[in-house]
Amino acid sequence: MDDGKCHSDSRRVCKLKILLPNGMTVLVKIPQGTDFITVRELANNAKEQHDIHRASNPKQKSVKWDADLCFIDDYDYVFRNCLKLTRLELNRVYYLRLDDGSPPATIYENMWDLSPDTELLMELPEEYTFETAFADLIDNSLEAVWANDESDKMLISVEVSDKKISIFDTGPGVDPVSIEKWGKMRAHKIQGIGGKPPYLKPDFGMFGFGGFIASLHLGRRTEVSSKTKIGKKVYILRLERHPLVSSSVPGSKATWRTYGGLRDPTKDELELSPGGSFTKVEIFEPNMRSINVRQLKHKLKDVYFPYIQCDDLSKNGRTIMPVEFQVNGDNLAEIPGGEVEITNLASCNGPEFVLQVCFKSNHDNAAMTSSQGTRSSNEANARVRCVYLPVKEGKESVESLIEALKEDGYDYKEDFESFRHVSCRRLGRLLPDARWAWLPFMDFRERKTDISQVFLKRSGMRVKCFIEMDAGFSPTPSKTDLAHQNAFTTALRSLGHKQPFEKDSGVDIDIKRDGKSLNLTQLDKQYQLWLMEMHLKYDEEVDSRFDEPVLTTNPSSIEILNTRQCRELGIESSLPDEPEIIAVVRPGTYKSGIPSKHLDQKYVMKDNFEMSLVITYSTNKNPQDEHTFYSGRVAPSSLRDFHGLYVFKPRCTPHPLFQNPGIFTFTFSIGDSSCEKRVVKVPVKASCDVNRWAPAKKISHHNLMS
Repeated sequence: MDDGKCHSDSRRVCKLKILLPNGMTVLVKIPQGTDFITVRELANNAKEQHDIHRASNPKQKSVKWDADLCFIDDYDYVFRNCLKLTRLELNRVYYLRLDDGSPPATIYENMWDLSPDTELLMELPEEYTFETAFADLIDNSLEAVWANDESDKMLISVEVSDKKISIFDTGPGVDPVSIEKWGKMRAHKIQGIGGKPPYLKPDFGMFGFGGFIASLHLGRRTEVSSKTKIGKKVYILRLERHPLVSSSVPGSKATWRTYGGLRDPTKDELELSPGGSFTKVEIFEPNMRSINVRQLKHKLKDVYFPYIQCDDLSKNGRTIMPVEFQVNGDNLAEIPGGEVEITNLASCNGPEFVLQVCFKSNHDNAAMTSSQGTRSSNEANARVRCVYLPVKEGKESVESLIEALKEDGYDYKEDFESFRHVSCRRLGRLLPDARWAWLPFMDFRERKTDISQVFLKRSGMRVKCFIEMDAGFSPTPSKTDLAHQNAFTTALRSLGHKQPFEKDSGVDIDIKRDGKSLNLTQLDKQYQLWLMEMHLKYDEEVDSRFDEPVLTTNPSSIEILNTRQCRELGIESSLPDEPEIIAVVRPGTYKSGIPSKHLDQKYVMKDNFEMSLVITYSTNKNPQDEHTFYSGRVAPSSLRDFHGLYVFKPRCTPHPLFQNPGIFTFTFSIGDSSCEKRVVKVPVKASCDVNRWAPAKKISHHNLMS
């Protein structure tokens, strides 16, 4: 608006909301075709609206209409003569303060129009929790600061106490027109599709319930204060849950208005935001008994970790801190703890297994709808990043990770066997409920593997997978999970599944590693090779309950423990003194000539094989005429924390073992087609002792190479 001489040269329509010195707010509509209006004419129009509204509240303080009046805009520009209207946008509301010489009001009635969102307060879903609402407000702030110029400070500062929650950001701020729409649910065009991982494009506005609903879900009363760079004043929006809910009628087309105000920025606000723009949300009387600030810091750090510290945005590979997050004055990048940080510390320094996956709709009727029923994208992208959590000094890093999280106060129900290996982020924001056990290509639990690949089942349980997604994936309204009925969600969760997926789902999947496309067979092979590399280089297997022997594709062997080895384990005797035979399975890296390795758990496989033993007997005179002496099958057992012992107790009555001269043949085998049967023959002859038979030679280690 310009202050100048009055004349007409175009036809315009504008709306002016006048903030009166007595705290009332009136809306003046300027007739179409008016390019200029004098201060006195505008004041008279405002007085007409004032008198109509004041009739219902005669105790309202009066306005000095006969005084030397002027109007003041958002930038403290004073209009004393007339206002030029030709530069005003059609149907946009502009705010002016009327100055009659008396002290201005700080709070104005009916300043902001909030309809129709008040009805949402009464019908929020069950999953919309205190934490979810809190994250909605942080999302608003993150979107705001991400819109800043590179030279602007990007700060989100949270203050939490039993009496008040405050969220301050140094974003561009909102003008008086936009503050009325602050935090409302809004359907954006889908943005943030494509680009580079981890897809830090916080365009969350299409989902969630917005700041207005979130703030009143958190507390009884909310005050939003905001200032733009060029604005001089801080605009204030005040919300109170009870009056809004009690006056809201479902299905009504009524307009609901609430208090607002203006003030000067405080010294603290300007110090936090050197650029001069900010938004602050203050929630009074929070709906919580108490809050653990330490846990809140860790949870916020987990949810927004890539925005707090990130290696992908720097050209030289250094870790940078895109946004400064503070909670009660502490920078989250500087505090220890949180699941992401603990997981990173527990992982090895080896290369990650990284896939870049593109999902595209391959026909028109593919189920590409979001959780809110809106049409979604025809493309989605994800980076699948696997890190290895090795055995360290005989202990699983996964177990150490879980213990550390529990010490940090996490309500963690998982253990090594039930550990959730997959976590998901969308646009850099954690989806806490999108926490899956496996992706199909990672899961070896039910696969049939030969002996040389047994390590896959245990090593596969040492992998943590982080999935980073762009905006092509749709979350639930609460932004805690992926939309379950979305075809891209289904395709992602089926990644690596052997059954053909693309034909029925309407989704084409392109998997790349290091820029090269992979089919499912290549994906499976490369992942197994990566697991083997991580296992061989980083697992420190001493006496860990879950460690695996260091395996390669070399053959494995079966070995019978001798009497001395059995005694070392606390077993009184073994073959041949008593009819009890103890065997173990050796990995291919085991060398039988090194005695120190004979009873090293590292060189005894602990996998749940089934071993069979068949003992046959033939006389020296007719070795071709064999009779089965014993046949049995056992699973591995343990003794004194030593695992992988196959204990056979042949009951050979009425012909006890080694009580007749001839040849006893021991055939050991494992229930796996890749492991060939191997045979040990033990000849028995008469001993020099009376009435005693004995093996013809001393039984040592019987290495049966498979």
